[in-house]
Amino acid sequence: LAISELATHSATLEDVFVRDRVADTTELISKSTAGVAGSSSSSSPAISPSGRFVVFFSFSTNLTPGPSGSRIYLRDRQENATFNMPLPDGASSCEDPRVSDLAQIVAQCNMNSGFAQAFLYDPSGEGAFYQLSTSLSAGNGNGTSGNFTGISAYGTITVFDSAATDLVADDTNAVSDVFVRDRSTETTILASRNASGSGPGNRASYSPTLSTDGRWLLFRSKATDLASGSFNGIENLFLRDLQSG
Repeated sequence: LAISELATHSATLEDVFVRDRVADTTELISKSTAGVAGSSSSSSPAISPSGRFVVFFSFSTNLTPGPSGSRIYLRDRQENATFNMPLPDGASSCEDPRVSDLAQIVAQCNMNSGFAQAFLYDPSGEGAFYQLSTSLSAGNGNGTSGNFTGISAYGTITVFDSAATDLVADDTNAVSDVFVRDRSTETTILASRNASGSGPGNRASYSPTLSTDGRWLLFRSKATDLASGSFNGIENLFLRDLQSG
C-alpha cells in the first residue's frame, strides 16, 4: 500500500514515514484517513512512546476535511486516521510538535502579537489547550518559548525552553532557560538551576529532552555553574533527575 501511494506521489515533496525495524516495513504517515498522500510537503515528525501516534507539520490541504490553521497533524496508526490540531486563541500557526501516549500534543505556537508560546493540546472530550509558558501574572511569557518541547508518556510532565524572565520568580539571567511544567500540581519550575540552587545558570540553557516516565531531563547549556567540575563555557549536555529534585 505504501509503495503504490508513493508511486503516484510527486518525488519533489517531503513526506513523513515510520520504519518498523522488527517487521522490516516502512509506513507512509503523511496521508489522509482515506489513505491519500499529502498534497504538499510534511516534516518535523515525532512519535509517541508506544508508537501508536505520530505528529508532524504539513503544508498539505487534503489531510483532513477543512483547513488546519495550526498545520499540525496527528496520525493514529492503530485506527488508521488523521486529525488536525486546531489553533489556540490568539495564535497564527504552530510548529515542532511532540506527542504523548494519550495523543496529547505539545508545540510552539506563533502568536498574532508578541512572542511565540508553548502550548499543550489535549484532544480528549471537546479538546482543550493549556498554555505552558504562562507568566506569574497569568499572561503570556515575555520571551519566546517552546523552541524545543517534550512530554512524558501520559502527559503529566512537560518541558520547554524559554527566553521569558517572568515564568518563575527568580529567573534573573536574561537568557534562555529550561522549564518543567507539572500539570498535576499546576506548577512551573526552573530546571536549569545552578548547582547551589540559588538561581538560574549563568549562561543559556536550551533543547530539553524528557524521558517517557517524566523523571530524566536532558538539555544543552553553555552555563559553567550547573554542576560541580570545570566547564569552559562551550556547550555541554546536562542530565537532571526531576524525581530527586
